[in-house]
Amino acid sequence: MSGKRSKEPSKILTHEKWIAFSAIEQQQEHINLLGEDIWRSHDLSGSEKRSHDILVAFLRKRDFKVQPHYMGFPNAFRASYGENASGGAEHPNVGFLCQYDTSDVRGHCHGHNLVSAVAVTAALGLQPVIKFSQEPIGMVTIIGCQGNVKGTGKIDMLEAGCFRGIDFLLTAYPSNFTNIKPRFSGCRTHKITFRGRTRKQIECPWEIANPVNATVLAYQNIAAIRQQFNCEWVARGVILNGGRRADMIPEEASMEYLIKAPKPIEIKVLGSMLHQCFNGAATATGCKFEVESTGKEFLCNVVPEALVELYQRNATLMGFTFYNRHEGLQ
Repeated sequence: MSGKRSKEPSKILTHEKWIAFSAIEQQQEHINLLGEDIWRSHDLSGSEKRSHDILVAFLRKRDFKVQPHYMGFPNAFRASYGENASGGAEHPNVGFLCQYDTSDVRGHCHGHNLVSAVAVTAALGLQPVIKFSQEPIGMVTIIGCQGNVKGTGKIDMLEAGCFRGIDFLLTAYPSNFTNIKPRFSGCRTHKITFRGRTRKQIECPWEIANPVNATVLAYQNIAAIRQQFNCEWVARGVILNGGRRADMIPEEASMEYLIKAPKPIEIKVLGSMLHQCFNGAATATGCKFEVESTGKEFLCNVVPEALVELYQRNATLMGFTFYNRHEGLQ
């Protein structure tokens, strides 16, 4: 999230905010260079070693306790500050997600180098507040999150316990608008396999069941049913296997579909609609079909209203304005 800051803050900053802002401003040049260094790393998805090493070295120089290759993930890390500081305490433990997963082809084309820079910036702002506090107030933790070719890096790390001990985790993504209530849709991916009957299995040619026909018809069925989709629903597909020879009907053909929707019930409804498309294609062509999950499910996000209200109220007092593409200027 990012906002446009007015020239004159509407309220004097608290002592703690001044400490945080001053610390960030003092290291602004180093933070900018950090983002550029990560962008130039040219890492591939699931192999973000250079990005990992750059961030680990940067945080170690600034007195963070860093655990590289965290929990067995080769390019993940955990960095924390506050354990031995005067203001350090086990809780609240404020976490920042330092995400630097890349594209298979274009590296950091999605701007995740900036996600990392924002996370480090926020942590560097909290660090001196904890350091100079006269009483225990908490600690700050940065989680370096690697990617993987399936796009489930954070899910794998969550299941392994990488976020254990953190009270809440914050992140921000670069964009040309500010949305304080982002909606991240749930996502499922399935492989659909159609199986038919070839000339080897039957006596009469008109009893042939061509799985390629079923695959193409399923694709067309989904194209037709899109008219009934909610505007926030997504269904994207690709044919994986349609045979190897033009003069031979294959025994099976397959396709993969990814579906997205903002609510669990909508994911269920959308999945049911596509299942009907597959079933209709199989019935019309005389084929059989099966659907199997090909990846971990991304759950629909829950908006933490308390954190949203705190963020907006504090940022507004500091002179920021926001633009939400769904609600207009705020």
